[in-house]
Amino acid sequence: MKINLFKILFIFWLIFISFLGIFKIAYGYEYILKITNLKNGDTFYSIPVFKGESFSLQFLHSYDRAFYRDNFKIINNGKLLYKSSEFDSNLNGQGFFFNNFKIEKDGTWEVEINKIKESIIFIMGSKKDANHCLIINNKVIELSKRIPQGTFVRISLETH
Repeated sequence: MKINLFKILFIFWLIFISFLGIFKIAYGYEYILKITNLKNGDTFYSIPVFKGESFSLQFLHSYDRAFYRDNFKIINNGKLLYKSSEFDSNLNGQGFFFNNFKIEKDGTWEVEINKIKESIIFIMGSKKDANHCLIINNKVIELSKRIPQGTFVRISLETH
């Protein structure tokens, strides 16, 4: 009986690829969602994430103290898709015009943005006035617990 070396190598290759896939699903993440100080690079949070995962940045708007949530999705090449914004605001009477918006039953507006971004940058408000929260994997992370008011914050992805 002659053993075909090609068949043996092919079977080992399939087994290796299968184990690699199982390991990646069980233990691996594609990216790390980093929340850092824009000025000095200090890291406040590092959250393992996969491509296709969604998260939101929720806060009270500084002018009219109304609910505001920006929704993002992790896409290819470590980029973020700014999907939409949801808000409950009087819009300061400015009569803004949006091409793609809908008004939810509770009166909240949702505006489709669909813009690709490298990072998200904002100024951290106080817990009392803004209460910035990151919502990911059904968890709410109160950013003001670690990030001082007035800090320039950057949210970005790093390859894992």
